Amino acid sequence: MNQDKFPKGVVLLLVATIAWGGMFPVAKAALGALDGFYLSAWRYGIASLIFLALLFVAEGAASFSFEGKLGRIFFFGTMGFAGFSILAFVGLSRSTAEHGAIIMALMPLITAAMNWGIKGTRPGNVTLACIVAALLGAAYV
Repeated sequence: MNQDKFPKGVVLLLVATIAWGGMFPVAKAALGALDGFYLSAWRYGIASLIFLALLFVAEGAASFSFEGKLGRIFFFGTMGFAGFSILAFVGLSRSTAEHGAIIMALMPLITAAMNWGIKGTRPGNVTLACIVAALLGAAYV
């Protein structure tokens, strides 16, 4: 691990966490004026176009070769991003911003626990320490 980049990485992760955590109260307020479907469609539609342009600039036209898997890529990509967002907004519209933030905070914990339970892959000690920190943080909220 490059020790010079470690503090910068920690700061960037904290900024992302705070920004994502702040998303829930804002989204809850926005859901009073917008439907979750349209909110997701605009959010991911614009972001998709930007990322497609960046991909084209960085990798060129060859990166758009789908090798006959366009349908699968479209389906799983849509379900993974827009489907998740729509379901999160629908859940948020029926719950509180705090519940949404707690659920999102616990997702890595749940993933590590499921991986351990299903595949038998024990998380490393650092991951276990982060799981404890996540539980404490969620309990605090």
